[in-house]
This record gives sequence, structure tokens and C-alpha cells, in this order.
Amino acid sequence: MEGERPVEGPALFELDENGKRTAVAGVPPDYFSADGQRWGSPTYRWDRIAQQNFRWWIDRFRMMPAVGDSPLFIGALKDLVLRAAEVPHEQSATA
Repeated sequence: MEGERPVEGPALFELDENGKRTAVAGVPPDYFSADGQRWGSPTYRWDRIAQQNFRWWIDRFRMMPAVGDSPLFIGALKDLVLRAAEVPHEQSATA
């Protein structure tokens, strides 16, 4: 599974009733890519994360120095700050 693992708080991710992704992170077509980009990371339920006062993100950032995983930190920061667009999960790998 690419990106974040929805088993870590599945209610905080865009999943269907069977736990399958309904969308993944990406960006729409633009000047740099006519097809857009499909990053493959699951998308978040920001409404639910906000209802929990962003506890999931706070806990995640607190554990990062202990883990020492800078790619995880960069990926989390990208997702948090950019709030990537949603791409249908079944859409092709390039868009």
C-alpha cells in the first residue's frame, strides 16, 4: 500500500464501507503535467481530524524525532500543508 496506512485510524481516511480507498492524493492537470499526478497516498477526512482537534497529527509529529524518519516527516508535512487534491482511486497511475 502506498503512502499512509489507513489501518492507523481508518475513520480519518477517505475509505468505503469495505475499507478500500475511494480517492488518493494527487494534483490536477496543470502547466507542468497535462495528465496531472497521482501520488497514491490516501486522502484524509479533514472534518473528522478537526473534530479531534488534530490529535492524530499532533501525536504523529511528536513521535517523529524518536523514529528519526525524515521521509515520513516530509511526506506528512506535504500532506498537511498542501492538502493535495483527491484523484479517484481507480484513475490511471499518471493522472
